[in-house]
Amino acid sequence: MSDLVVLLVVLLSITFQIVSHEFGHWFVARLFGMWTPVFSVFGLGPRKYSIILGRFWNTELRISPIPIGGYVPVPEVTGHTDEDLARPVKFGNEVHQLQRFPIWKRALVALAGPAMNFIVGFLTLTVLIAVVLKMSPGAALWEGAKASVGVIWAMIVALGGMLHLVAPTPGVSGGVHTVVGISRYAAAAYQASTIKFFLVMSSISFSLGVFNLLPIPLLDGGQLLFMLIEKLRGKAMRLVTQRRIKRVFVYVLGAIFVIGLVNDFLHPLGH
Repeated sequence: MSDLVVLLVVLLSITFQIVSHEFGHWFVARLFGMWTPVFSVFGLGPRKYSIILGRFWNTELRISPIPIGGYVPVPEVTGHTDEDLARPVKFGNEVHQLQRFPIWKRALVALAGPAMNFIVGFLTLTVLIAVVLKMSPGAALWEGAKASVGVIWAMIVALGGMLHLVAPTPGVSGGVHTVVGISRYAAAAYQASTIKFFLVMSSISFSLGVFNLLPIPLLDGGQLLFMLIEKLRGKAMRLVTQRRIKRVFVYVLGAIFVIGLVNDFLHPLGH
């Protein structure tokens, strides 16, 4: 199989993981009546270069030009002061008066993305194990689900070791990696066997879920941290303050990305 086809399969698979994450945010946000101006079901980039698919459930659906990932802005997940809520918010051509939602609803929206990663990873792993077992469908799924729990725990421990949250697991590559290194690792797995590829993709799905729960501004865990601070203070931080904090962490995540890129080449996954 050509390298181009392998790369396309890997990029589409990783994109599916990201879009599943964004779907979780979007679906729960819409259930609660939050404003979701856009759901890019595929890709990133500006509207003028995008394919507009139409509107569904008060959301513009589009395919964006940069062919990886997807995104769903949900402005009302963020805590707002009365001063913030007094000013209408513009997103693209839409102007919206934000509403205040209780913390528990906003927390569920923030958690819905990582939850989708865990669900997709669990189902992928369960079906994979069921196929390998080649038993009757019901028994295979049951045994696959039980085996998935043990594999998931092993993945969590390995990821914790990579993030230095627990003692590193022997034989597991340490350090942070970017989509470059992950894609190379997934491509190697795809060329090795279909089973190994799906095992790697389920691992990526769990890793995305855990990573997004880290209490870092710009990530879902950072949103949850802001909500905790809001609960303890009895009021939200001003939006301008939250943006300043997030701006600092843009550079922090940029530095982490550079470190990950170095690891991709000097300490590749699987070695």
